[in-house]
Amino acid sequence: MHLAAFQSQCRVYFEDTDSGGVVYHANYLKFMERARSDWLAKYGCLPQQPADKWGVIFVVRSLTLEFLKPARLGDMLKVSVEPDSIQGASMLISQTVLNEGDEVLVRGKFRIACIDSSRFKVQRIPAQLRRILT
Repeated sequence: MHLAAFQSQCRVYFEDTDSGGVVYHANYLKFMERARSDWLAKYGCLPQQPADKWGVIFVVRSLTLEFLKPARLGDMLKVSVEPDSIQGASMLISQTVLNEGDEVLVRGKFRIACIDSSRFKVQRIPAQLRRILT
């Protein structure tokens, strides 16, 4: 099973930073979430589609982040999405945030679970959706 990698870009705005002009740590999660949404959209899976079409939603089950260097106000960042694996009801995804010089600023690992959108119970990723992702 080959899972396609993806990269998006975002600029650091004043609202993303602390009083020193450095990106506030929680905002890296927003940048990474947006990149995962863009990754799904690139393959024809819009954010509302899993719920509307298959009755499932994706939720972050667990994550780890490693902060290596700061991003600053005005920086243009590259945010990668590298799917490592898809199991029955979850995906393991690696993500990195890089600066314009391709230095890694933040590394993350995300376990994304598939759940039934009405009962909020774990559910296998539907076969049609699995084909879109692979």
